[in-house]
Amino acid sequence: MGDVIDVYPYEGKVCDHATGETLAEFGLKTDVLIDEVRAGGRIPLIIGRGLTDKARQSLGLAPSEVFRLPVAAEDTGKGYTLAQKMVGKACGVEGIRPGTYVSLR
Repeated sequence: MGDVIDVYPYEGKVCDHATGETLAEFGLKTDVLIDEVRAGGRIPLIIGRGLTDKARQSLGLAPSEVFRLPVAAEDTGKGYTLAQKMVGKACGVEGIRPGTYVSLR
C-alpha cells in the first residue's frame, strides 16, 4: 500500500526502496528475456537479431556478442515427439526439447 520497490532483474531480487531490504528473490527461465526487454518485445528482438546477423555476415564480421544465446535444454536420451520434430524442422534442427528457446527461420 504505497510502498516503493526496486526491481533488479540481473541480480534476481526485489528490494524495499527506503530500507534496501530484500523482499523477494527470483530467477528468469532464460537469459534471453533480458534481451527481449531491452529490444522492447520479442518481435523487435527477432527482427533486430536477424538484421544484425545478416549485416555482419555480409560485412565478413564475426557473429555479434551483443545478444545472449539461449542455452539448449539437456538431452533426455529419448526421441522427439512429432510436435518437437515439426518445430525443430522449422528451426533447422532435428528436434526441440521442452524449455528450449527457439527462433524460427
